[in-house]
Amino acid sequence: MHAIDISKAKTVVIRSSDTDVLGILTYHVIALSRDEATVFMDVGHDGNNNRRFINVTKLSKVLGPSLCKALPGLHAFTGCDFTAAFSRKGKVRPLEIVQRSSIYQDAFKHFGETVTLDVDIMPVIEAFVCSLYGKQNFTHVDDVRLALFRTKYAPKLSNKPLAKMKGADASFLQPTQSSAHISFLSYGNMLLHQQ
Repeated sequence: MHAIDISKAKTVVIRSSDTDVLGILTYHVIALSRDEATVFMDVGHDGNNNRRFINVTKLSKVLGPSLCKALPGLHAFTGCDFTAAFSRKGKVRPLEIVQRSSIYQDAFKHFGETVTLDVDIMPVIEAFVCSLYGKQNFTHVDDVRLALFRTKYAPKLSNKPLAKMKGADASFLQPTQSSAHISFLSYGNMLLHQQ
């Protein structure tokens, strides 16, 4: 993010094909509020004729400051270079959920401000994970985990309680609350804010 700190540059172009960089750049463009500079991200390849320039400054204004400030936290929480991703959830669905909720934006905006996570944010992050797995009426990830497991592996016949357990794959379940490592993720996101 040193390129944004260049004091006299009117245009800054950052070359990367990594979408993680785009999310982090939107945060830094909003955080620095340099109206006199325009930041572009150069993506794609000339050989494939898919090289494009994304106007990160304009994109940040369209997304708004609240969402841009939440993106590094969302990025770290949903999987990045130093954290595991949620199995089969990707990045688009979590982004859509956060875009629709100012509560989630506010939680992820504060995600990473300190090494330890504020206890008031934990229930919001947990509710986000419930929404990520399609269980908006739940507030505890352990309850969602049990509900998903019962839906997938509940026996149809009471005399064969383990009939659906053959080939059981628990990887589709979200992590338990105790294994979510939210404090570690908060610390990792703090490092993204400082880059």
